[in-house]
Amino acid sequence: MSEGNPLDSISCSSLFLGTNFHLGFNYENVNRQAIPQCDTVIGVESGDTCFHIIQNFNMTTEFFESIKPNLNCDELFIGQWLCVAGAPN
Repeated sequence: MSEGNPLDSISCSSLFLGTNFHLGFNYENVNRQAIPQCDTVIGVESGDTCFHIIQNFNMTTEFFESIKPNLNCDELFIGQWLCVAGAPN
């Protein structure tokens, strides 16, 4: 049995600001990215690189990337805050 498009039963003339309707999307099934928990941060200093920071804080590259997702190591800047201890969640 086909359920069809849930929007087929909606008349635009009956919609008004604040109208709520269900489109059949279950938010519980959304794959949400976990937010890392950071316990210790440092400020990037002149000459710092991700490799240098990983070595100084005795981390693996994988762990460093997991507590600082979306970091572009080619664009570090002086004063940028980096997490060096925490949990990836």
